[in-house]
Amino acid sequence: SHDGLSLVIAGFNNGQSDLFIFNILANTLVNITQDNADDYTPMFVNKSEQIIFSSKRKGEVLGDRRQNIVPTQKYTDIFVYNVKTKKIDQITESEFVQEEYPDFKFKNYTYLSDENGIKNLYSAQIDSAISFIDTLTHYRFFLNKSQLTNYKNNILEYNPDKFSEANTMLYQSNSKFRLLQNNNLPLKVPNSQKTSERKVFEKDIEKNANTEKPAQLGVKNDSISQENTNPNELIIDINNYTFESKSLKTVKSDDNEFDEAGNAKEPRTGRYQTAFYTNYVVSQVDFGFLNNSYQAFTGSAFYFNPGFNVILKLGTSDLFEDYRITAGFRFSGNFDSNEYLLGFENLKKRLNKQVVLHRQVINNYIGDYYVKTYTHEAFYILRYPLSQVDAFQITANLRQNQNAYLSTDYQSLLTDNDYDYWGGIKGEYIFDNTKELSINILSGTRIKIFGEAYKQIDKRQTDLFVIGGDFRYYKPIHKNLIFAARFASSASFGSAKLIYYLGGMDNWINLSSKKSTFNYDIRVDPEINYAYQAVATNLRGFSQNIRNGTNFAVVNAELRFPVISYLYKSPLNNSFLKNFQVIGFFDIGSAWSGLSPFSGNNAYENDYYDNYPVTVIIHNDNFPIVSGYGFGMRSKLFGYFIRADWAWGIDNNAIQPKMFYLSLSTDF
Repeated sequence: SHDGLSLVIAGFNNGQSDLFIFNILANTLVNITQDNADDYTPMFVNKSEQIIFSSKRKGEVLGDRRQNIVPTQKYTDIFVYNVKTKKIDQITESEFVQEEYPDFKFKNYTYLSDENGIKNLYSAQIDSAISFIDTLTHYRFFLNKSQLTNYKNNILEYNPDKFSEANTMLYQSNSKFRLLQNNNLPLKVPNSQKTSERKVFEKDIEKNANTEKPAQLGVKNDSISQENTNPNELIIDINNYTFESKSLKTVKSDDNEFDEAGNAKEPRTGRYQTAFYTNYVVSQVDFGFLNNSYQAFTGSAFYFNPGFNVILKLGTSDLFEDYRITAGFRFSGNFDSNEYLLGFENLKKRLNKQVVLHRQVINNYIGDYYVKTYTHEAFYILRYPLSQVDAFQITANLRQNQNAYLSTDYQSLLTDNDYDYWGGIKGEYIFDNTKELSINILSGTRIKIFGEAYKQIDKRQTDLFVIGGDFRYYKPIHKNLIFAARFASSASFGSAKLIYYLGGMDNWINLSSKKSTFNYDIRVDPEINYAYQAVATNLRGFSQNIRNGTNFAVVNAELRFPVISYLYKSPLNNSFLKNFQVIGFFDIGSAWSGLSPFSGNNAYENDYYDNYPVTVIIHNDNFPIVSGYGFGMRSKLFGYFIRADWAWGIDNNAIQPKMFYLSLSTDF
């Protein structure tokens, strides 16, 4: 339908080809034609107030469940069903001509017809003329039709565009199937000559019109010679028949139930029993986490990157896809920092519900101690879709952090494990109307706006608030050459805060021996009560922590050019060549504390020299905004979408040495 909320379907029900309207939101199915006449190729027209279709019914008659026998014919005519009045109008009336694939727009009916012996495209308009006048003027209505194509072979299917005159036809020529695309309806052609087969067919119809009567089920045909046919034999037209009610009695068997008269009872409807089936299994190498939760702050500039991982994911869902179970396991390359995830989703109603259990282990340094942090989380997620492209989502979570001090010396051996418990809630608005032209090549807009609130349950004055947004826009320039832009920003406030480390990119592995993944030289302000930490990406040309603070903002711009698929017109079977892309990019952003990046409250703007008991602080005039530019290549290899980027950072108006990034993620 024009509003996208309904589907009109031709389907079989109890052996009958009927029309149905399926309401997507209500998940209901309404049977609108309930008779023995076969109905085909329905389509919403006239702002979905009507449905045009082809049917073998003879006349403007609709059956129902009680009386489902209506007059039929061998070939199809075009009909229109009015959704409000629930009545039908017959558009074409040609008993021995096949007419199908109808449409109506711009006051024209279009359909395929074999009137001349070959299926061609026709156009028609309903017109009127004065029949006679008495006290009122009486009109007679007729159809002005025009032949639009004159092909030598049949048009097999006709598919018009809903909002323009463009159309596509499936046509067979020289033993090959061809798709013919027209931006406008074809021009009118002179009515073509009838084929010899059509002329013979029409002569046979005329010759037999008065001599042959169609045989009916259950009626003896006495006109057939008794020399060749048993006079008591029932003749059935196999192309046009119906079952009598007595013929539908079920043969007795051990599995059927019968009444006292010996007739089969209608089988009892069984309830659908939920059974789960494997939906997908993923096993792959990766460089990221299963779940991107905030890491607990360690007290100094340190962020745990998982590095090389082996990830296994398993998803199952029931037959109706009302329920879904997801399980994941991340096996860390250091054999120590594994991760587990288990989720259950209830998608039966519009309000989706989900429960997620998550366990993560990371290695940290707290002061002079080597610590293993165990994080256990439980999420309860409610998602309410407003339409097909946007939704509200609310997430409530409980979290336990356990710091286990590893025994590297006597002092750490005596240190007890410590625990903290947090509760939180997060609200999100999500919008996504993007279309995937190919992997990493999109068209449309993505928006996420969120707000979070956390509170440490076992301590006072530990409230933490986070707000932020992520806006992405993908614009095709020509074919599948696109421009992609992103703006992301977030801020934390409260008595406890979240620190952002700016720089690098998501899920990347640093193969360079000259630069580490994390920049430990940039200082973190020790006077701010940080509770959690996260990375602010992408800002290529630097390691993580080129800037840090309670707020961040990043702008990314990319030109994505799938070189080979853009230049090569024929379909590509090679996955590497099909998805090979060259990228040019520019990133700019900052992370800061205070109201603005230029507030002067950033620890990285000062150099500290400690010579106990004297500490010298020198303001270094570091410019808070950094940027990076470069190029990259993307493609799919061995089932993985691989990203390789070469970037040069700009810090304090100085171009930094080149950095190389390798990642297995898509998009920004």
